[in-house]
Amino acid sequence: YDFPNLLTLWATGNGDDGIAKGMITRESASKNGLTVGGLFHMDTADPGDDAWTRTGLGIYAPSRGPTSDGRQKPDVVGPVDKIFTTASGDGHGEFDWGVSGATAIVGGITGLTYEMYIENHFGNNPNNDIPLSSTIKALIIADATQYDLDLTGTGTQLDRDAQGWGYADAETIHERGANYHVIE
Repeated sequence: YDFPNLLTLWATGNGDDGIAKGMITRESASKNGLTVGGLFHMDTADPGDDAWTRTGLGIYAPSRGPTSDGRQKPDVVGPVDKIFTTASGDGHGEFDWGVSGATAIVGGITGLTYEMYIENHFGNNPNNDIPLSSTIKALIIADATQYDLDLTGTGTQLDRDAQGWGYADAETIHERGANYHVIE
């Protein structure tokens, strides 16, 4: 492992309509990477109305874990729909849906977490060293906001193989930062 400070992010994929467990991509099963799954955020900032599927719209669920050797994946989830991004022409566009969009959003949170660490937000880095990727992964997972396992009381089981440890939450990482004692 030549780059201990580099955290790779992998999308679980959009295969099998999320029906069968264990259908994540081979790359997303990596032990040291951060694997990102997704939920439909219904074009709101309220996680209370997030949904695992949107079958009524002809859109299905992202792939889900576990890995072939039984490890829990994804690690965290992000929004998979209504994502606006740069595009050629007028300069912006809407990303239709997919875990690739969720992975990009979690990538932004990962970058912010690296920045908080390097700037000594957690009070343990007076030399502004670059943290180990395992430290950043642990912070993102530890501060993920978990969904109820029975999503919105509908009987839809949103188990750990679908949501991992919850959605990556930059605000929680920032707010809890002053209370952390991060040791590498």
